[in-house]
Amino acid sequence: MRIQEFCVNMLLMIGSIIMVLFIIPEWTPESQGYGLAASTLPNAMCAVIGVLACFQLACGLRRGLLWNGEHPVSRDVVIHLAKYFGVMLLVFPAWKWLGFVPGGMAVLALLYVVTGIRNRAAIAVICLLLPVVCYVLLWYGLHIPTP
Repeated sequence: MRIQEFCVNMLLMIGSIIMVLFIIPEWTPESQGYGLAASTLPNAMCAVIGVLACFQLACGLRRGLLWNGEHPVSRDVVIHLAKYFGVMLLVFPAWKWLGFVPGGMAVLALLYVVTGIRNRAAIAVICLLLPVVCYVLLWYGLHIPTP
């Protein structure tokens, strides 16, 4: 296991614990008295992510840590990661200021530009359909309000 994989799995485990213990209880609404509580699905997903990160750590640590790995972290890799994470962090302000569907469309389009994909037809179809389908499934299928 490379040191980068070790760090990512540790962050996933710590993030899952923080989500389950602090963020999800604080930001999910109280139960309406029917069906499952609103925190059930987020808690389950964070638990799955945390458990899978634990398994990956256990398997990787049995093989030992490779401090340099095959590909050491270079400046280009850090810039590449910063571009993607920067775009992904724009999701929340975009949802707040533009709404779920338009904000999702804008962030998806920007993500496609950052990745270098130039097929305009594919970008248009995915950027238009994905947020709408997610909205319909969340609102009408699960009765979960979107931002």
